[in-house]
This record gives sequence, structure tokens and C-alpha cells, in this order.
Amino acid sequence: EESSETIRERIMKRDGRDITYDLNKLMEAERENVKYVTNKINVPLIILESPTTDDLSIALEKLGMVKKHAQTTL
Repeated sequence: EESSETIRERIMKRDGRDITYDLNKLMEAERENVKYVTNKINVPLIILESPTTDDLSIALEKLGMVKKHAQTTL
């Protein structure tokens, strides 16, 4: 997850213009949706803020999706 300002900057860089919608409302709706989905499929929700490759590897390991020795290959 990134800050709304970082997302806004990336959109401006990509599209060459500012957004016209409320990014904070969109982000909150997305958070609520992911909470609902993870609850329905019974999986843990891990929110990473500006994750590095190592952060992602650790989160995947916690979820049992990658073995520890495979972290260096991600």
C-alpha cells in the first residue's frame, strides 16, 4: 500500500494530468473490499507499505507461499 500522495504522483507521471476523483475515498473502498474478500475466503490480510522485495518475501513466507531458501530468488 502506498500513500495517496505517492499514488497521485505516479498517476500524474503516467497520465500527464492530475486526477479528478477523491483518491482517499477510492483507497478506503479498496481497503474495505479486500477485508471482505479475505474474510470470505478465510485468508490472513497482510498490508505492506511501500514493500521491498525482502518485505514481500517475508510476508509470503508467513503465508506459507514461499520457502525460506527461495527468498533470494524472488
